[in-house]
Amino acid sequence: LAAVASSDTSVEVTVASGTAATGGGTFLVVVGRRVGTADYAVRLKLLATGAVTVQPMVGSTALASAPLPGTYTAGQRLRVRLEVTGTSPTTLRARVWPDGTTEPTAWLVSATDATPAMQVPGAMGLTSYVSSAATTAPVTITWDDLRVRASAG
Repeated sequence: LAAVASSDTSVEVTVASGTAATGGGTFLVVVGRRVGTADYAVRLKLLATGAVTVQPMVGSTALASAPLPGTYTAGQRLRVRLEVTGTSPTTLRARVWPDGTTEPTAWLVSATDATPAMQVPGAMGLTSYVSSAATTAPVTITWDDLRVRASAG
């Protein structure tokens, strides 16, 4: 949604990978603020072991990392909520939980960042990719139930 720009954004979406992760994993990215080619996002790293790592990101740099409890299986739907709020610094926080269950009250992971170029309103987006070591292709990613709104901060 490049035409929409916000400094305080809440993005909620349901996502699923139709293929089990191989190699270095499958990456699902929810962008809460994109400015030019840089962004604030949360990345879900689905590993071949079924483990999922959740990372708030600035560009390609992870600001923090937390494991999602349990294991992921192909086709499982996950709900993701990302909030990106404020400027100088910006706070990123995310929750991830299995679709059909109650949303957790606590944030799974959070971080702050003050990268100068990112302290302005930006767009939101969704993206996915697989590692160069992946041995299964193509990988089908399903995004559903997207909701973007101004965050209370």
